[in-house]
Amino acid sequence: MSTAPSLPSNPPNVMVVVSPNRGHEDRVAELIAEVSENVKAHEPWITYYRWYGGRGVGASDSSSDDDESGAVTEYYIVFRIEDSSKLSTRRELPHHQEIARLIRDEGLLREPLKYVTLEDREVWSR
Repeated sequence: MSTAPSLPSNPPNVMVVVSPNRGHEDRVAELIAEVSENVKAHEPWITYYRWYGGRGVGASDSSSDDDESGAVTEYYIVFRIEDSSKLSTRRELPHHQEIARLIRDEGLLREPLKYVTLEDREVWSR
């Protein structure tokens, strides 16, 4: 029986919502994995990094972008940045510039990346 990973001692404080265009989910996942390795190598002020693929749950109306087949419809990246001044300047780093160029040139996203600052409210674990 596998156990869930333990909660990080310093929880994530930023979330990025990534909304791929239909048919580009695998390419977007490939780029997220690539940027993850670059963040690990070049951004020591990020001390925790994790990403998820999200699938729509439940009924959706015809105007929704949710994929009823159960395919990934969104990606969520959460990370802990220790130096908040780096949040606005990190987009200028070469690996972020390259990912931004590929996203733009290949038309991969249905909407721009959405950055959200997270505030810890409550945490528990079983």
